[in-house]
Amino acid sequence: MKYCVTSVILPEFDVPETCALLQELGYDGVEWRVRYTPEQAIGQGFSMWGEHKTGLSPANLAQRAHEVARITADHGLEIPAIAANLRCDELDEIKRLADGVARMGQIPIRLARPPATTDPPITTTSTSAQSTRTAKRSTCSNPTASAASSKSTAAR
Repeated sequence: MKYCVTSVILPEFDVPETCALLQELGYDGVEWRVRYTPEQAIGQGFSMWGEHKTGLSPANLAQRAHEVARITADHGLEIPAIAANLRCDELDEIKRLADGVARMGQIPIRLARPPATTDPPITTTSTSAQSTRTAKRSTCSNPTASAASSKSTAAR
């Protein structure tokens, strides 16, 4: 088993300091926080959800990728994932981030979910569990899956 730490918990350390500490403590890897600093957190000091001394963001990772990968490897650490706070529907930013991550190797990127929808939940007037399953399946975005679901329900 390997043990890794997310750099989210070390906002006051830069890349070399983070790697040196984790190596000293015997960790195997670091999940780098690569995020934009929220506007309201700029100038407020380092904090887990605010500014980080590493300064890693989707906008600068492509330029810093080799540096971060080299320093991490020089300390005997792996990069199991990148911790991004991009939502999975922010495609242009994901592409920018992916460009930087690709320069570091094949590393998974952790993304956030899209914003909650304001659509009302699916409801059915039937108390049948089968009707509830059918109503939920009908929202599938894959037309083939929806058609197959409708056919299988009609056959029952």
